[in-house]
Amino acid sequence: MKAYGNFRERSPTGFVHNSRNSHSIGADLSGNFMQDEHAQRIIQIVLEWAKALPTICAVALVGSHARGTARADSDIDLIVLTTDPQRFRADTAWLRAIDWNVIAARPAEWQDEDYGGLWSRRMWLEPNRHEVEIGFALPSWAEVKPIDPGTQRVITDGCRALHDPEGLLTRLCAAMNGGPS
Repeated sequence: MKAYGNFRERSPTGFVHNSRNSHSIGADLSGNFMQDEHAQRIIQIVLEWAKALPTICAVALVGSHARGTARADSDIDLIVLTTDPQRFRADTAWLRAIDWNVIAARPAEWQDEDYGGLWSRRMWLEPNRHEVEIGFALPSWAEVKPIDPGTQRVITDGCRALHDPEGLLTRLCAAMNGGPS
């Protein structure tokens, strides 16, 4: 385990993904898909950080929070499409750039996980141990011709576009719904 200031890094682990037939698209956090106010605040501060960076092309909320089925112990899963995903893996300064003080928490430890074209940092926040996973991928992760099987599994499990100025996630979700790509 490597230490980075107040952060600790674990070695990568495997991943099992449950596929569901639910997907949607949304522009903001005001819909009823958010059940937990604390989770909504976490998502908002990560989104504000991401929108301020010119290398970030899109942000999506995926999984149970996007489907509206999250429980109190559900993790928060976000996908960040960026022109340089490996930069976020190599440099941990971005973790400190997120305004965690707004929620009176901070990442205490994390582990990185690899899923082919996407890697993620799963973090546990202190003091409440809330789990947040942020996946980083190139914009090509959202290509629709053809749709990558890994991307399809993630999107099928629930997706809400939170920041999508280029329409990458909108096109992907439309293609998943059988619409034009």
